[in-house]
Amino acid sequence: MEHNLIAESGLQLNLNSIALTSDSMPIATSLDFQLNGVGNLPQVKTQVPFIIAVKDAIFTSILGQILPVGTVKIESINHLNQPLQIKEQDNSGYSQHNAIAIKATSLSPSMFIKSSPKGNQSPAERRLEAFKIKNALRELKLHIKSDQRFVQAINSALRNCANQFAFSYLHQIKHGEPQPEGFSIEGHWQNLSSASFALKSLSNDSNIHELLMSESDASVSIFLKWVCYYNTFNKTKIETAPLLDFYHTLYNEFRLFHLPALFGINQNEAPHHEYGSLKKLVLKEIESLNKKQSNCFNKPTLEDFLTETFAGVLTVETSSTPSIKLLQSIINAEHQHYTAKSLVLKFAITSLRKIHFAEVFSQSAVHTVVENTLKNRQSDKLSQHLNAYEKCATWVFDKQDSLVHTFIFKNIKMQCYFVPLTQSFVVEHFKKGHKYSFLSASALLTYLTNQPKLDFNLPGIFGWNALERFMNSLIQIESSQLA
Repeated sequence: MEHNLIAESGLQLNLNSIALTSDSMPIATSLDFQLNGVGNLPQVKTQVPFIIAVKDAIFTSILGQILPVGTVKIESINHLNQPLQIKEQDNSGYSQHNAIAIKATSLSPSMFIKSSPKGNQSPAERRLEAFKIKNALRELKLHIKSDQRFVQAINSALRNCANQFAFSYLHQIKHGEPQPEGFSIEGHWQNLSSASFALKSLSNDSNIHELLMSESDASVSIFLKWVCYYNTFNKTKIETAPLLDFYHTLYNEFRLFHLPALFGINQNEAPHHEYGSLKKLVLKEIESLNKKQSNCFNKPTLEDFLTETFAGVLTVETSSTPSIKLLQSIINAEHQHYTAKSLVLKFAITSLRKIHFAEVFSQSAVHTVVENTLKNRQSDKLSQHLNAYEKCATWVFDKQDSLVHTFIFKNIKMQCYFVPLTQSFVVEHFKKGHKYSFLSASALLTYLTNQPKLDFNLPGIFGWNALERFMNSLIQIESSQLA
């Protein structure tokens, strides 16, 4: 019997006893959908471990709301409930089972280029792979009808990749698997079971700049490799050097475009065509910081940098760094609607909550939630987990803010937000029906400290610790400002 367990969130999880294999996708139909935006695309079925499929669905949903271009949507997951060779005392539950992840679209560059060398691949398998690639490229050429349209498609994919990785660089988000299978031919992200926030995934001898830049470089190399294969099989001479220059130019432009968002500033408050030279100096500050960051405790963090920047904007004596100058310029331009102090707190809340609550979206936290759920055979709870992660991502990444309020914290029991117009902090208890207002961040923290700490839980983490650190950062910023 089939049970739909994630219908509410738009993702269906079906418990079936069927065994499916990965299905190939008709090239012409899928290219028609991907390159021209018309036509019907068959569902794509990929067999993976159950835990990988669920993690992929969660990160696909989260990053689909966060990233500027989005992700390849997973429509459903079919749990393969076939018998497994498991010892009697094994408590692994469903965590060792397989599943079928069904995606709406998933035509990737891997169809057109050779996979990584495998030691166990026989000569016959290598010949078969070459034959499939040749046919795929032939179908591609017939479908797009001209080399110019192919270059346009590559340009579009590179533009999307530059946009995605520029945003992820500033917000320290990593793809996790920048392989040909990890992208659609349009540059959308997929296969995200290893995605995370970079700071949670570093070794002691690495830095965030190297990790994120290496993912960006890997993505562009995939599409340039595709161009090389296209040249080989079609005897064309499309040059890759101009495409690489095109990508790097766009990548830097998109980093400048998304830079204000790192400081909690939307595009209406800081139009892209303004503050150009100042943004370039601020970007150098961020690059320098990312090159220093690792898991070592004595290294500076993005949290420290942002807190000190916001704290220094309205102080009497401060070293005027490029980031402080940028904030001061934007605040002076927006001063007619809010007080300068309200603007600083509004920007700081929007910026710092992404840092303090990043733990919710860390690879380790999500993995623990999914693994424990599957070990306990609680598949019915996967729908709740997915919904909880989606809702958390919406308020953490600016999707629920308005001119009236800026969210500090939100879960199923309560919400806290800042009101810029009145420069006040508000707490609402959903079940109790109570609503309280405070004139300072310190007064709000005093109230929150006296509440049951389990009321602040977020998906996969004890939310109070993150909220307390967040509030202390706001108090530091608030106390440094002029009255």
